[in-house]
Amino acid sequence: MSNEQDHDSQVDIKTIKTTTTTVIRMEWLMDKIAFDSITEIGQKLSSQQYDVMLGTEKVKFVINLFPKGKKADKEGFVSVYIVTMDSLNNSMNRILNVKFGIKTSSGLLKLIKKRSYLNCSKLQQGHGFSKFLPKIAFLQCFRKNKIAIVADLTVSVDDSSYVEDMKKAHDFKSLSDLIITCGRRKFPCHKIILASRSSVFKAMLETDMVEKNTSEVKIEDSSPKTVQMMLEYIYMDDIPKQINDVLIATDLIHLSVKYDLPSLTNACEASLLSSLDTDNALAVLVTLDTYRPQCTSRQEVLDYIVLNAVVIVDSDHWLTYATDKKYAPLMREVVRSIAVKNEDDETYDVENDDDDEEEDELYDNVDDVDDDEVGALIDHYWENYI
Repeated sequence: MSNEQDHDSQVDIKTIKTTTTTVIRMEWLMDKIAFDSITEIGQKLSSQQYDVMLGTEKVKFVINLFPKGKKADKEGFVSVYIVTMDSLNNSMNRILNVKFGIKTSSGLLKLIKKRSYLNCSKLQQGHGFSKFLPKIAFLQCFRKNKIAIVADLTVSVDDSSYVEDMKKAHDFKSLSDLIITCGRRKFPCHKIILASRSSVFKAMLETDMVEKNTSEVKIEDSSPKTVQMMLEYIYMDDIPKQINDVLIATDLIHLSVKYDLPSLTNACEASLLSSLDTDNALAVLVTLDTYRPQCTSRQEVLDYIVLNAVVIVDSDHWLTYATDKKYAPLMREVVRSIAVKNEDDETYDVENDDDDEEEDELYDNVDDVDDDEVGALIDHYWENYI
């Protein structure tokens, strides 16, 4: 799924600030060679990053485009999204307007689609259109093997100095009243800040627990580096830049779930999904199954594994997880999903899908399939691949 390319692409960005909003225009000149290089559903092309100032905030945006659709049910359509890896201050109270279009040679926009969002809280996961244009129509917009994709964003600006002032609390070591210890590192902290940001820290420090009595929290299941990133998020609401690394996102999501930091958890989840490839898909699935078992991203990763089963099943990663008993239930679910997909491919004629909606719905969710119906097929995959 992670297939970021900038083949012969050019970008342009313009920012206009008003008293209450920032209007941003991002232009991405994409090459048709890059577009044609995508062969699977869920694979994406990404523009280079756009650095944008929203008031006093510096935010990085990127445009993601899925030539064959983001999901299987979007096949035949081009999907497009605007994404940021940075968390916005006061994101729940900031209105976002998104507009995508294709720029013509005369400079005008055509085939415009726009949408408004009441807040920016999920901007790190992406806002846009799963069915932006039919692929046939999109291909007709190329001129001399180039196409200019334009994203216009209108974001309300958080001009309050309160947020910036509160971030400075991190530097007031002399006023700290609690120590977080991890390995050999000691982090001076402030109980009021930790309690206001985390319900878990709040419970620790308000009830008669050892942490309240000793004014010390010991974290023994993480590294000092990861704890520091968590504290920087707690104090400054900044998503660590290193979160793009799958290993770091995996370590960080453990702490974000443990200490109930939902926005950081969402950022880790989005990062894991955007970095997905055949080498790390199983590890990402294990991570999401452990920390976010009910999230939609978990199903997206499972779908990706099913689509790329031939490559993934032949990898060393498969053997690692398949031979570890603690992953047996999850690996059985993976094998079951592959089996159902193959059964589906063999049973249904693609041309007749629209004529039998009830049977399609039966196979939309693996859990809806009777065990007896696919049991033998699952056992075959389990025997041969695990």
